[in-house]
Amino acid sequence: MSLDKIKAKLWENVQEKGIDTALVQGNSIHLRGLNGSLKTLFLSMVFGNLNIPILAVFANREEAEWVYDEVDLLLGDGSTGFFPGGEGDEAEPAQLNPRKNGMRMEVLRDLQANKLKVVVTTAEGILLRIPPPESLVNSTIRLAESLELDLYNFVKKLIEYGYSRESIVEAPGEISLRGGILDVFP
Repeated sequence: MSLDKIKAKLWENVQEKGIDTALVQGNSIHLRGLNGSLKTLFLSMVFGNLNIPILAVFANREEAEWVYDEVDLLLGDGSTGFFPGGEGDEAEPAQLNPRKNGMRMEVLRDLQANKLKVVVTTAEGILLRIPPPESLVNSTIRLAESLELDLYNFVKKLIEYGYSRESIVEAPGEISLRGGILDVFP
């Protein structure tokens, strides 16, 4: 069976079950029985036919990352985001992961800019508390070439946002100010 025939049959089932109508109305749906790449095909097909943003929630990180990678590859236009959950190393549950925090902020920024068609996350990711949209807008710092700013107030603002001041920048979330030169590890 060709891919086009599979898509047509899948879309026919979506319409017969009223899934398309439920999604357009903003209702959430729970899907079972889509194995392997059918999940990816379903997400890309729903967006392609309905042109509505989609939030796809999966039970575990591995499955969510796998589907995200496939959807991102299939859509191929950077309109897919992965919002990581709070899954972490059980040995160090209190340790923050700057990379995951950065990924979350990137997704939130892209959502505000209406750049994302599909966001993939985990059950833990959907439960994370996030700042309200106006807080994100008010705390955004935009830098540009030839922009003049007060370096010391800028460092103070970065520290308020959670950066730590170090003598040498070696990890995400660190800044270093030495002789008028500011190093920032985003």
